[in-house]
Amino acid sequence: MSAPEPTLQERRDEVDATRSELGTTVEQLAAKTAIKARLRDAGEQVKDHAARAGHEVAGRGRRIASNARHAASTTARNGVRGAKATAERRPVRAVAVGGASIALLAGWTLSRRTGGGRPIGAVAPDAAIEKAPKP
Repeated sequence: MSAPEPTLQERRDEVDATRSELGTTVEQLAAKTAIKARLRDAGEQVKDHAARAGHEVAGRGRRIASNARHAASTTARNGVRGAKATAERRPVRAVAVGGASIALLAGWTLSRRTGGGRPIGAVAPDAAIEKAPKP
């Protein structure tokens, strides 16, 4: 005994159900693929945005450095002009200040070279013990 043959209408209903299932499956696959594509596009947008931001920050850094160089040179130039004007108005004071500056710089340099505060030619206590004559 074999199963009865499905009628034409039953076969059509079965084909329609299969088509509907197939359509749902295709829609699900398309949605899944679209998410991956959207994520990929979003990743590219983030990457492009980061690159633009990096270039913008680098440009700002260059502008800040340029402004700092300009400000430093302007400040130095103004300082030299002020010192020159003071020297022209009060030459004795300018010579005294310059001499005192040179003396302080020389003293500081010599103290650094001689070991910090000891007079030139002074021997450190440990070195004196080592150089002392043995009995």
